[in-house]
Amino acid sequence: MSEWGAIEKGGEAVSAWEFRSHYLTYGDKYEEFFCPFCDIRLVAYLIYTEGEISKSPHFAARSEKHLFGCDGNPVGVSALEYKLPKSRYCPRNMHAPEMLIDRRPPRTSYSKPSESGMKHPSSSDVFERRQNASFLGKAIPRTHLLQSIVEVHNIVIREIYKQAIERKWSDAKRNDEINKALGTLPLQLKDKTNYRDAFRRTLFLNWLYPRIYHGYGFVEISQEGTYFIQSHTDGKVKGEYKPFKIMVFTDVGYESPNSHLALLKQIINLAKNKQECRWYAYGKPEVQSDAIIVTIQNLDHIYLKIKFHQ
Repeated sequence: MSEWGAIEKGGEAVSAWEFRSHYLTYGDKYEEFFCPFCDIRLVAYLIYTEGEISKSPHFAARSEKHLFGCDGNPVGVSALEYKLPKSRYCPRNMHAPEMLIDRRPPRTSYSKPSESGMKHPSSSDVFERRQNASFLGKAIPRTHLLQSIVEVHNIVIREIYKQAIERKWSDAKRNDEINKALGTLPLQLKDKTNYRDAFRRTLFLNWLYPRIYHGYGFVEISQEGTYFIQSHTDGKVKGEYKPFKIMVFTDVGYESPNSHLALLKQIINLAKNKQECRWYAYGKPEVQSDAIIVTIQNLDHIYLKIKFHQ
């Protein structure tokens, strides 16, 4: 089990989370994946799953074994390290994105080479590729899509809620374990932080750096025709409570990614049906007149879920 794959032999090492992000954004699917270090074929898991996933996407060697001591990871990042949870109650085999990056353009298709004329990499080639991946910083799983980071956050919380029920923890014990687990998962936004600090409710604002704010609310349309989410909970400025809003600029056109078109449709339907949603928004809050505003101009940085009432 490994985090890294390539779409051609000798190709660029790309994390499973990044492949998943590109699938959700553009609908990209690839027929084959290879180990970017030793060129064997890999099988992809959970990359092409619609909706939220319950485990990390990953690659596995099924039809053939890795070559020359390769385990599918850069030098210094062993499969064993990945399998050992950093928190006692974190899901095992958790490969979490550790960096939110700018979206890259769709990956272009390539001409499939004749395998009969291709040489297998040597032992030194395999080692050099694995070493270079570490030197270049590719050992950091990354994504451009907020949804992927939200999925990890929710996977951890679901797992610890499950543990809390089985072990009959108090609410205080459960919440403490959630905070510990999320605090051990690093995350680089505009600054270096972690999954605990990055996710914030509307009362706990960071005025210096963007964070991932979340809550419940309804989508509405302003007098200027801009969509915004009115959060159920307020924000707080110098001891004073103010309404918290997420302004969403939906500049969507014919060439926009599939995910942006789908999100615009979702926003329109939520506003039309006056349906409550669970929202996640990445940005830095600002005070504007009588409200606290997080402005979303990149639709990769907002994720909405319909709230189902029991």
